[in-house]
Amino acid sequence: MNWSIRNNINMQQSAILFAMNNTAANGKTFLENFYLKSKRSVEKAVQEGPAAWVIPSDDPRPVECADLVNLLELQGIEVNRATQDSEVTVKQGKEDKKVKIPASSYIVRMDQPYSRMADMLLDTQYYNITDPRPYDDTGWTLGALRNVKTIRVTDASILKAPMTQLNGPAHAEGKIIGNTSAGAYLINHNADNTLATFRFRLHDVKMNAAEESFKAAGQDFRAGSFIIRAQDSARGPVEQAAVELGLQVRAVDEVPKVAMHSLAAPRIALVHTWLNTQNEGWYRVTFDNLKIPYDYISDQKLRQISDLRAKYDVIIFGSTPGSAQRIVNGMPMRGDPIPWKASAITPNLGSSPDTTDDMRGGMGLDGLLKIARFIDDGGLFVTVTGNVSIPIDYGLIEGVSISTTRELQARGSVLNAIVSDKKSPITYGYGDNLSVYFSQAPVLQVSTTGGFGGFGGGDAPSGRPTGRGTPTDPDIPQARPFVAPTERPQVKPGEEQPLDDDAREFLRPFLPTPETRPRVVLRFSDEKDLLVSGMLAGGRELANRPVVVDVPRGQGHVLLFANNPIWRNATQGSYFLLFNAILNYDHLGVGQDAILRRVANPPSTQH
Repeated sequence: MNWSIRNNINMQQSAILFAMNNTAANGKTFLENFYLKSKRSVEKAVQEGPAAWVIPSDDPRPVECADLVNLLELQGIEVNRATQDSEVTVKQGKEDKKVKIPASSYIVRMDQPYSRMADMLLDTQYYNITDPRPYDDTGWTLGALRNVKTIRVTDASILKAPMTQLNGPAHAEGKIIGNTSAGAYLINHNADNTLATFRFRLHDVKMNAAEESFKAAGQDFRAGSFIIRAQDSARGPVEQAAVELGLQVRAVDEVPKVAMHSLAAPRIALVHTWLNTQNEGWYRVTFDNLKIPYDYISDQKLRQISDLRAKYDVIIFGSTPGSAQRIVNGMPMRGDPIPWKASAITPNLGSSPDTTDDMRGGMGLDGLLKIARFIDDGGLFVTVTGNVSIPIDYGLIEGVSISTTRELQARGSVLNAIVSDKKSPITYGYGDNLSVYFSQAPVLQVSTTGGFGGFGGGDAPSGRPTGRGTPTDPDIPQARPFVAPTERPQVKPGEEQPLDDDAREFLRPFLPTPETRPRVVLRFSDEKDLLVSGMLAGGRELANRPVVVDVPRGQGHVLLFANNPIWRNATQGSYFLLFNAILNYDHLGVGQDAILRRVANPPSTQH
C-alpha cells in the first residue's frame, strides 16, 4: 500500500466531516454539556480554587507580559486589569503570605467559562515517571517558559478587587522619557524580545551595549543596555520604533561613562537539513514574527558556498534529530535524485522557502571544513540540542563532551537554570535564574583536561582514599604518625574536580589555553531545585551541568545549547540567549578577563 501526505490530509478531512456531522446530529446534547462545563468552571473559583491568576504590572518584561495576555485572550479567556493596589494571601510553600498586587496588574479571574484553559496554560504540570512513557512534552508552564512572573491566588477576596476587563489586545506602553535635546538615548536591557526587532529595524543606526550595569537619570540600567548617541540617530525613528514595540527609552544629557561595545545587526543564515525541516521551523516563525532578517538555506549550501564568512556573520544550525554522522552525511546517496521543487505533479512545492533538485546528501566533510574556516575568520556558529554533537565529534572544538546518562528521565520538561557567567554578553538582561525547556539530551560536560582521558572530566570523587579495609574502615599505616589525607576542594555534582599539580604538569600540552577555554554561561541548578514543570527523575545526572557553552575558536565562536531556546512558540523567556549571542557575535569575549585570571591561577590541590 502506498501512503502519502495526500492520504494523511484526506483522513483528517474525513475526521472533521464526521465530527461536524456528529455535532449537528447531537446539537442539544453538546450545548447542554458545554453549559454544564462552563457553569462548573465558574463555580470552581470559589469552591476549589484557584480564584485567579495574576501577572504583576511591575514585571521587568512588560512586552512579554502583554504578549502572554494576548495569547490567553486568543483562547477566549477574559483578562482584567487592576485599577488600584490590593493585597491578597498567597500560599508560598507551606506558609501563607500577604502579597501586594500593584495597580495595572493583569488579573485572570477563574470565575469564567474558560478558566480551565487558563489553568492549563499557567499552572505547573507533574508527570509521574512510573506512568507510561510520554509521547510528547510533559511540561509547558507558560509563565516560566516566557520568563514572566505569574501568581496563583487561592484567596477569593481578589474577585472583589477593583478591576476592569480588557476589551482588546494588551499593549506595553512605549515612549521616550526625557528632554528633546538629549545627548544619548538609553534602553534598559530586560530581555524583551522586541529589543531584537528594534535593533534590526534601525540597522543603520549605530548602537552600543553597556558592558557593566550603570545608573543614569536616577534609573538603574543592566549590563547590555542599549546606548544610542544622539548624533548617531534622529529622535523620530527611535521614538516611533519605541512606541510601536513597547520600549521605554530614556533621553539623557550625556553618554554614560561605562565600558561599551558596538551592537551588531549581523547577516544571519538559518540552516536546515533535508532530513527534517520541522523543528527549525519554529526558528523561522520566531524570526519572521520579530522581523529579524535571515537567509534560509539547506546544509548542502554550506559546502557549495565558497566563502561563508564573506556572506554571513552568524550561522544557526536549527535543531535537527540524528547522530553527528547522519546529519553531516545527510540522506544516503542511493537510488535516483529526490527533488523538492515545483513540477507537474508537485506544483505547490515551488512556494517552499527552499527547494532542491536532490535532497540526498548533507554538508559533508567539505561543509565542515568551510564551517571551521567561517569560525576561524570571526563567525559565530550556533548549534542546538542534538546537533551540538557535530562540533564535538568532528573536533571543531575541544574541552566539551556529551555524557551518557543511565537514570535521567526529563522528557520535554521545564527545568531551572542558573546564570553562571554574568559577564558574558549572552546573559545580558537576565537575572540570576531562568526556566528552560529541556528534553532528555544532550547532557554536556566541560573538561579542564582538554578531552584527555583518565584525568578529571567527570563528577567529583567521594569516599575515603584507596587503601586497606572497607569503605568505612580507613587504612592507618603502622609505626609512624597518622597523617590525614589532603582534603580535596569541594565541588558540586556535575562539576569537575580540579587537577592536582602533578596531573596539570603532565597534561600541560593538552590543556586548552585560557583564551580558548569553553565558557559556561548558563548551568542547570542543584538537583533539589531542578524541576519546574513536567517529568524529572535521576536529576543528579543533570544537576549543575552546562546549559549554554560558548567555545572560542580562532577569531570566532561556537555556541552550544543543551536546551532548545526556541521551541513551539512557547519558550520566549530564553529567546534572548540566542539574540544576545547574535547581536554581540563579534564581542562574545567581553567579560572573560575574570575567567582568564582564574584559569591562570588555579587553586592548588597540594599543600
